[in-house]
Amino acid sequence: MNRFRFLNQKVVLLCVLNTIVGLLVFFLLQKNHILPGDNSTVFHLGPKVKAWFASEKPALDGARFLIIDTSKDYMVVDNARGDLSEDITNGVAVVHRGLLLRFMDLLNKTKDYNYVMCNILFDYASPKYDRELVHEMSSLPRFSISSGLGKEMLHAPYRDLPMADASVYMPGGTMTKYRLYDLYKQDTLRSFPLDMYTAIHETRFKHGMFYSSLGAKKVFNDFQLEKFIDRDHIQTLSLGEICSLDVTSFKAATKNKIIIIDNIEANLKKTIYGDAISMPVITANAYLALIKGDTVITWYFITFLTLCCLFFSYLISLPQGRLYPTIFDKPVIGILRGGIWYIPFFALLSVFVYFVFGNNLNLTYLGGFFYMENLFFNWKYHWKRVKRKMNFN
Repeated sequence: MNRFRFLNQKVVLLCVLNTIVGLLVFFLLQKNHILPGDNSTVFHLGPKVKAWFASEKPALDGARFLIIDTSKDYMVVDNARGDLSEDITNGVAVVHRGLLLRFMDLLNKTKDYNYVMCNILFDYASPKYDRELVHEMSSLPRFSISSGLGKEMLHAPYRDLPMADASVYMPGGTMTKYRLYDLYKQDTLRSFPLDMYTAIHETRFKHGMFYSSLGAKKVFNDFQLEKFIDRDHIQTLSLGEICSLDVTSFKAATKNKIIIIDNIEANLKKTIYGDAISMPVITANAYLALIKGDTVITWYFITFLTLCCLFFSYLISLPQGRLYPTIFDKPVIGILRGGIWYIPFFALLSVFVYFVFGNNLNLTYLGGFFYMENLFFNWKYHWKRVKRKMNFN
C-alpha cells in the first residue's frame, strides 16, 4: 500500500498556495473583529487561562509611571468651543489651566522625566492662560496632548502641539484591542504608548499593510492587551498636590517617570476582563506590552503558523468520506476529520501561542477560514450528510 497516495504534485501545489492565502487572511483578520462587545472574550483565552494558574497579578515595574489625576482640579470658562464663534457655551468646566501652567513650568525647570502624556482636551479657550500654557508645553521634549476627535476640534492655539491618540478599539462598548497606529483617522496619529516608546528609546516606527516595523523589529499594529499592572501599582498624585511641591520635591517626584495626566476617576473603559479600567492604567499596560515584546512577530511564530496552515491545507485537500492516511486513526488527530473541529482547535492554538511565543492573538478566525474551505472543497460530501439527516431523497 502506498502511504503517499494522498500526497501528489497537485496536492502539494494546493497546500502551498492555500498556506500563503491562509497567512494573508491571518494578518488581515488580525486587524479586525467580527463579534463585538463581551462576545469577544472567546478570543482572549490566553490571559484567562494564565489567570487561573497565577496566584497574584504581576506588578511589572509600575514604579516607572506617575499618574497626575485631574478629577478634582477644574475651573469654569465662559468661551466659545475652539475658535468657532457660532458654537458658544457658557459655564464650561475644564481642567484648571492655572494649575496646568504651574505644572508645565515646573517640568521645564527640571526636565528629568522620561515622557509626558497629557490626555486632556483643549477644546475650549481660556484667554488668561492659553498663550503661556502653549508656550510652556511647546518647550517640552517627549511630550504630547490628546487629539480627541480630531485636530480641528481643538482650540486654535493648541493645534500645533505634538499629538497622540488613545487608539482603543471598543466594539459594543468593550475594549478588545489596542492599536499602535489608528488607520481609521484621517490624520493617522500614533497612539500614546507608541509615541512614548519611540521617544524614550529613540527608535522609529514605520506602518505597513500586514505588519509594522518598530526599530529593527516587525510588530503587529493591533494587539489584545494584557493587564500587567493595576491602578494600585502606580503612584498617583492630584494636579493640585503635584503643583504644591517646591522645585526640589517636584524633581524627585517626576525623575525618570512616564507622566500621565488624565482623569483617573471618569475616564474608565470596560474591558474583556470583566472590570472597568481607567485610561491611564490601560496606557501604562500598553507601553509595558511594547517593552515586553507582546507585539513582536518572530520567525519562530511565523514558522509555526506556516506549518499549521500547511497541515490544515492538507486536511481540506483530502476527500471527505474516503479512506484517510493512517495518522488519522490516532485518537487526538482523528477528531480533525470533521471540519467543525477546526475552530475550537485554533482557539486552543491561540492559548498555545500565548504561552510559547508570548503573542496574545486571535487564531480562531483562521480556523473559521479553513472550515469554510472544507465545506467548499467537500460540498458534495457535506450536502449528502445534510440530506441524510433531514431524510431528503
